[in-house]
Amino acid sequence: MPRLMDNEEVMTQTGPGAFQYSGVRVEKLTGASEYTLVTLIIDKSGSVVNFERQILDMLKSVVTSCKRSDRAENLLVRIIAFNDVPVELHGFRNLSDIDIENDYKALHCGGNTALYDSSYDGIGATIDYAAKLVKDYEFDVNGIVFIATD
Repeated sequence: MPRLMDNEEVMTQTGPGAFQYSGVRVEKLTGASEYTLVTLIIDKSGSVVNFERQILDMLKSVVTSCKRSDRAENLLVRIIAFNDVPVELHGFRNLSDIDIENDYKALHCGGNTALYDSSYDGIGATIDYAAKLVKDYEFDVNGIVFIATD
């Protein structure tokens, strides 16, 4: 788990293949009645070692594009990088809390490809967090998951 910001919490998705993820504390979400959850699942296994710089540039480009959206204040972004295991770079965060240059450093590619576990984690956390936002706080929520691998 990455170091959490003051306004974030750790949640556990239970069931087969249980895992933890983090996200902004729901009570800290203000000023909107709807959110879009954006999850990026990034391969950093050994098979992409020759593309490490391009993958990092792509990650920064996607988040930069999200910041340019007319609905940027309604986007919550989560980033997972994976090789042998999925690792959360950061949980669901408001775009305004993301510092692209300092939050996204070298990926250090190598190892095996835990694509299925990472996909399960990314999609499962998106569904779980969306359900929490809808059920407990009556937000309208949609989501999108991007998986970048070879």
